This record gives sequence, C-alpha cells and structure tokens, in this order.
Amino acid sequence: MNTPNVSLHQQTDRKASGKSYTYWVLRWHGPDGRRRGERLGPVTKLSKRKAEKLRKVKELELGMNPGRNIPARAPLLQAFVDDYLKSRKSEV
Repeated sequence: MNTPNVSLHQQTDRKASGKSYTYWVLRWHGPDGRRRGERLGPVTKLSKRKAEKLRKVKELELGMNPGRNIPARAPLLQAFVDDYLKSRKSEV
C-alpha cells in the first residue's frame, strides 16, 4: 500500500482591509498527480499538536483508500441505474 505523504503548513492570507489570517493547511499529491489541500482551522484555535494529529489521521485515511478520487474507478451512471431498478422491481 503506497501511503501519500501528507504535510502540515501554516498559511497566511491578507484581506483587502489589511487584516491577516493564519491557519493550518494539509497538503498532499493525489493519485492523479495533482496537488491537493485541506484547511484545518486557524492557528489561534488549533494547536500544532492537534493539527499534527489531524495530519496523521488524513495520511492514514488516504493510505486506506488509495485512488478514491480517480474518476475512472467510479461506476457508470447507466450501470448504477440498471442495478437500482433491478433491486426495486419488486416494489414497483
């Protein structure tokens, strides 16, 4: 099982008013090679220790479900509809 490397970063955004916000961000590369990310929350409300725990959870989740975001692995709509109608045939 190839577990993707999930990294933890602090990111700061500045609004037009001049106020800045710093928050925790997870980053990794998906199975399609694209860079992915997820915001965890503001640095003021989430400690680095809790953010690191969430990073480990995300890394474990991605390792358990490799390729879950690959569109080619999704079932075709027609096959899904056919199976649904077949399973509901006795009710109709």
